[in-house]
Amino acid sequence: MFLKTALAEYAKRLVNLKGQEDKTFKLVLDNQTIKKLIVFLNTDEQLGKEHVDGLGNDLFNVFTNRTFYSQNDPKGRGGKPYTLNDTGAFWDSFTVAVQQGRIIIDANPNKGSDNLFDSYGQNIVGLTDENLQILIDEALEHYINWYNRNILPQ
Repeated sequence: MFLKTALAEYAKRLVNLKGQEDKTFKLVLDNQTIKKLIVFLNTDEQLGKEHVDGLGNDLFNVFTNRTFYSQNDPKGRGGKPYTLNDTGAFWDSFTVAVQQGRIIIDANPNKGSDNLFDSYGQNIVGLTDENLQILIDEALEHYINWYNRNILPQ
């Protein structure tokens, strides 16, 4: 008698989710909204607006020992903080891969003969704790919507 109820069907769907967390992660978060948000937070917000790496540290060039462009910068940026967006190629190279249980952010650090990872460190790719929280909040909305559509009784 109980087996043919909406509650029983709901319970079955819940039981079927056990051990599927990584698959659900990919299923829910592998979309353009999440990927674009991650790239925006890493590039526009962190590098462009806040001038920080994924650890929240100022963008620091180990070769010049500065966090800002030289006063003699030929492009007129003297004294301004680094953004790593001189030509746009680095920012445009950002990609996001949502896999089972993890998200990978990647970018091409090669700029001519220079490597931005060598100059500024590997942490220029990655989200600060504050931006990670923004991502988590957005991801929660996606999970709630997915849960409502796929698990709750209709």
